[in-house]
Amino acid sequence: DPQRAMGIYTGSNLTPAALALLHWAYKQPKQFWAGKRVLELGSGAVGVVGMALAHLGAKVVMTDVKVLLPLLKYNVDLNRPLLGDRAPQVCELHWGERGTYDE
Repeated sequence: DPQRAMGIYTGSNLTPAALALLHWAYKQPKQFWAGKRVLELGSGAVGVVGMALAHLGAKVVMTDVKVLLPLLKYNVDLNRPLLGDRAPQVCELHWGERGTYDE
């Protein structure tokens, strides 16, 4: 239920920390992110940081709890025309819950 997910998870908000990271990321030299591998823990339903880093050239895996993944995947799909083959991979990861990540 997207309404419920948006109301109870911090992953439904764009935080000041995310905005600060984006500001810093875009100030780096053009080739800084090229070829970098990024694992974003707790991408949220918005996923703006992971998508921005992918747009800058990083290979990105974005993660969050299961209930937020449909919205996160939807946002990645909306941005696929811009990102092309650089679109981030989206995976479930619930802290402390075995079986939500490969060992």
